[in-house]
Amino acid sequence: MNLWKHIILFFGSMLIMTTSAFAESWFAHLNESNISDLISASYTESKLRELGSTNPRRMLEKLFAPGAATKWRSFTDRDCSEEQIKDFFIGAILFRGPVSERGAIAAFYNPFWDAILITESFAEQIPVKGKLETIRKVNDFSFLSGAAFRGKMEQAESVLQDLASPQYSISYVICSLFAETKKKFDDLYGNQKLPLLLEIENEKSDQDWKRILSASALRLTMVSSLVKNKEDYREIRQLAGILQKGKISAFHLLFSSDYAKMMSQFFVKLPPRVRADFEPYAYYPDRKGGKIRCYVYVNSRYPRLFAVMVLGTGYGKTTFEWFDLAYAGQIRDVFESAVKEAEK
Repeated sequence: MNLWKHIILFFGSMLIMTTSAFAESWFAHLNESNISDLISASYTESKLRELGSTNPRRMLEKLFAPGAATKWRSFTDRDCSEEQIKDFFIGAILFRGPVSERGAIAAFYNPFWDAILITESFAEQIPVKGKLETIRKVNDFSFLSGAAFRGKMEQAESVLQDLASPQYSISYVICSLFAETKKKFDDLYGNQKLPLLLEIENEKSDQDWKRILSASALRLTMVSSLVKNKEDYREIRQLAGILQKGKISAFHLLFSSDYAKMMSQFFVKLPPRVRADFEPYAYYPDRKGGKIRCYVYVNSRYPRLFAVMVLGTGYGKTTFEWFDLAYAGQIRDVFESAVKEAEK
């Protein structure tokens, strides 16, 4: 059975779950935790990602305690530009850990960097317009590569190679990294009652920080090569407009394979407000110097949603696919099942 036939078996139900999952996940958490605690933690987490992707300096001023801000600067000021920090947060997906009256654990994982920022925040009372307001600020954090976090340092270089120039589907690479990293986070923090940042082996090593910088440099190179290629840059922007408008006739004109048509039919059923937030995020030109190009789009509001286009492969082979990383484990399993069946 072809890959697209495997995926269509569950993709319709995934679409229904995706369009309602944001509200459902919110109410599920309300049943598990004090409402006011969760709201204050969610505010800090959403503002962290918002300011991190638009104004990192403001993020430190507003949401980091002094000690944590100093630690952050020691990590980033020498080696990372603001644009690199913004890029990390634009593609970062939230993992929520334990929440209590005083503290909360959350993580921001960017699978395109394979890097994770785990934050420990505590509630503080600060004066706002003459009144004391309670806000959670980051008191400490761990910033490490996904390989170090997962405890699989020996695989780190191969992961970076896959992210730089994927030998297989970039969707499979991203879903596999995400599923494994989310499982590790849930194993560490899923049953923890007291929100407390845990020590992770290898998190403070120079080697691991260099690995994060390598991922960041890869992202900068990716952006630079796209901007320099004016034809592809114009195309990636034009295709973003097609994603956002969601007209099925335009999809069918561009993507002729059965798999792409199936994916397109589900994509256009997403709410317009969700489609409108898909923006270009990654670019893979043909490694052999040909006309094949791969474009990746991430949803700026819900970065767990991403879409991939592969063009220049000939009629009947152009590829379009999109996925919700909330179901990364199932998606990875579908890819692997299709490969095993093809090898029989």
